[in-house]
Amino acid sequence: MARKAIYKHATQVDSSAYPDDPSAPIGTNEWNEDPDPVGMLGFTAQTAASATSVAVANSVLSLTGSTDVATFATGDTAENDLLWVTTTGTVTLKHGTGNIYTKSGADTDLSTTEPLIFIRKGSNWYQYGGAP
Repeated sequence: MARKAIYKHATQVDSSAYPDDPSAPIGTNEWNEDPDPVGMLGFTAQTAASATSVAVANSVLSLTGSTDVATFATGDTAENDLLWVTTTGTVTLKHGTGNIYTKSGADTDLSTTEPLIFIRKGSNWYQYGGAP
């Protein structure tokens, strides 16, 4: 992830002493940038249409539509990654049909207000917390 400063700061930074490059401390441009909506952790929501298999590209996934989801593709993720999942539609996660495993051990309807949180172990995603 690219380095970022958080929020604007009143202190002026000498750009000759602290150039805007990754090998130096936070430079003038980064130090005085407007806050980035991505945040320090990079939790920009990915919106994807629900499908039997959904490709995960970000840490927060908002599913649209009403297709039951059985698999979260692991191509852009790594072991122990966390994934927050919500919906704007009526999506059900299918427990054990693909690589999704819920705490209840049963198919689970996603909430439009409370995320489910998953952790990736191997090629599977296990519910770690969030709404029941």
